[in-house]
Amino acid sequence: MTARMTRRLVTVSVAVAGTLWLTGCGLLKPRPSQVVGNFLANVERSELQEAVLSVSTRLRQMLGDGKLMAGLEEQGKQMRSRGGIASIRTASERITGDIARVSSIVQFKNGSTTNENTKLIREGHDWKIDADK
Repeated sequence: MTARMTRRLVTVSVAVAGTLWLTGCGLLKPRPSQVVGNFLANVERSELQEAVLSVSTRLRQMLGDGKLMAGLEEQGKQMRSRGGIASIRTASERITGDIARVSSIVQFKNGSTTNENTKLIREGHDWKIDADK
């Protein structure tokens, strides 16, 4: 093995180890805007169990599983009636301590748009969708 190959192998190994370390430390967790985008995409695709994982414990307890699932199903039907999501653009993301507020512009395939303002709270190392009281 040449010295150049050895240096390249060491560089790649350090990069992989650093990425794994950052992931393990929670530094590469999704930002609040990514959580909102993933949540909306899951609701649109009727992947409601996956969508519920993005909802805060407090909100899940407040609504109850039945009411929450029914609301998500209705939201998904409304999205699909517009042809589904064409794009989600983050207009703003503000993080203050353990609370984040995300403003998103959702464009649907039928050309209509909607503005979504979402509050998130940090639970452990993860951002979860919450609601104002």
